[in-house]
Amino acid sequence: MIPRSRRQTVSGTYLATVTPPIADEPSIELPGSLMNDLAEAEAAIARFDERIGTSLAGFAIIALRTEAATSSQIENLSAAASSIAVAEHTRPSRGPHTPNAELIAANVAAMRAAITGDGPISAPAIIAMQQVLLKASAPQLTGRFRNEQVWIGGTGYSPHGASHIAPHHSRISAAIDDLVQFTERQDLGGLAHIAVAHAQFETIHPFSDGN
Repeated sequence: MIPRSRRQTVSGTYLATVTPPIADEPSIELPGSLMNDLAEAEAAIARFDERIGTSLAGFAIIALRTEAATSSQIENLSAAASSIAVAEHTRPSRGPHTPNAELIAANVAAMRAAITGDGPISAPAIIAMQQVLLKASAPQLTGRFRNEQVWIGGTGYSPHGASHIAPHHSRISAAIDDLVQFTERQDLGGLAHIAVAHAQFETIHPFSDGN
């Protein structure tokens, strides 16, 4: 189905990412200026929680919806807050296309599952969170890590020319196990720990959709 003139550009070998193991990395090197900014931000968060954090408990659902909507904008999804709220309390649509509000509402549900989950992060817990996100719109992509090559950017024909080519699917389990071990470390500042874990997870891109 690809024009002959384009076949050479979407065939042949390509280079996929191989994520470095970070669970036992002795230290995560950060520039001194960044370390100072992280320390100031963590101190500000601590002061906020101490002074007024507990009084904002009633706004948790609003903050959750806002974060889910903002995160969904990365995937070019947007919807009015009222539509998202309605979608949270109605049955999923049966049509071929899922409305944006329903997809964002699923993101809210996935975030709620993430923050209320029992125990530490684990590979099964990560799979369960993604299942909450896509169980209505793409259930065939849930319940397991991907078994195909995925990439970001470029074309849908092949990984050639993509801005990021995720690791081969045979590497996912080991990479996620290493990441889970990394999340259990106690020697890193909170924000740096979260940022590195997030970047590593997105680089692995363990699911065909719903990462």
